[in-house]
Formats: sequence, structure tokens, C-alpha cells
Amino acid sequence: MYRKPKFLEVLHAVREQMARECDYDMDLFIQMIRREAKPDENPSEPVPSNSPSPAPAPRKAKRKS
Repeated sequence: MYRKPKFLEVLHAVREQMARECDYDMDLFIQMIRREAKPDENPSEPVPSNSPSPAPAPRKAKRKS
């Protein structure tokens, strides 16, 4: 077999490092979510925001031909 070019070796090493960092970040994110979860709250209900939501943009009427 042919030897891998140096570029591919470096590329694979960078990809492995990025994958490890991503897994680490996901673990931290999951821990943060679990700490903030409260058993009294229903996770499927939307959380009310303090700021008023903007009004939806008016729709244009469709013309009939």
C-alpha cells in the first residue's frame, strides 16, 4: 500500500481533536441542562420570555387570475 500524504495525516489528527472537543462540549452542555432541570416544570411547555414578542408581519393577499 501507499503511504498517506502528510496532509491527510494532519487532517485526520485535526478531525480527531475536533471530535474530542465536540464530545467534551456536549458533555458539559448536558451536565448544565441536567443541573438546571426542575422536576416541577414540564419540559414540553414553552418558557415565557420577559420581552414582548414582535407582531407577525402582515401577509399579502393573493391575486386570482
